[in-house]
Amino acid sequence: MKIRNGFVSNSSSSSFVVRTSDYKDVKSLAIAMMKIRNESWADEEETAELTRKHTETQDPKLLKEIEENLGYIIGYEKELRDLINLTIDPDTPITFKTTNYDTYIMKLDNFLLVSTCNNHSWSQDINTQECSVLPKKSLIKLFGEQILKDRCFDPHDTIELDLKRIMPFWWTKYNVYIQCLEFNDRYECGKPNHFWKVRMSRDGKEFKTICPTCEFSEDIG
Repeated sequence: MKIRNGFVSNSSSSSFVVRTSDYKDVKSLAIAMMKIRNESWADEEETAELTRKHTETQDPKLLKEIEENLGYIIGYEKELRDLINLTIDPDTPITFKTTNYDTYIMKLDNFLLVSTCNNHSWSQDINTQECSVLPKKSLIKLFGEQILKDRCFDPHDTIELDLKRIMPFWWTKYNVYIQCLEFNDRYECGKPNHFWKVRMSRDGKEFKTICPTCEFSEDIG
């Protein structure tokens, strides 16, 4: 069961900050959050119930769902191990998949900024704080002087919606950098709300069209 927790918005996306006194860099926080994600998705009770039903019914659809669940868990654990062994700068901005909305983490002064999905129980294990604790000078550094003059400016909403647009992020699943190029209401994959076009960079090769949400790309399939 997915637990909705944290700073609830009108959707399952959310944002918060973590002080570097709790987690010293982006990598250490990403590892902690990926462990929480993996525990959330490795629902042993759900898999056990599917197995029981399959034993009774021999329904091939249930078997396929069991295999998919186990496959996801194996993939998530490999992704976590790869990140632990990763030798890039530990403050490199990082992104990884979470329920409904992917997670983006970057460092700003003495804070780690997180745009994520609130369907995981982050605050049970991590000292999450509201984005309003960010000092004005840090917000100006990130968004510029002009945005603070907007009477509707809300650092929580801005980080939640805009963090992924700011800089390249390391995509843990494929070990590549991705950077947003533009946003559309619909992407080439044809699914609603999958509105990103990004640039991926690996070994000097660029993939100019990809949807990180469903991982569809004209270039890599």
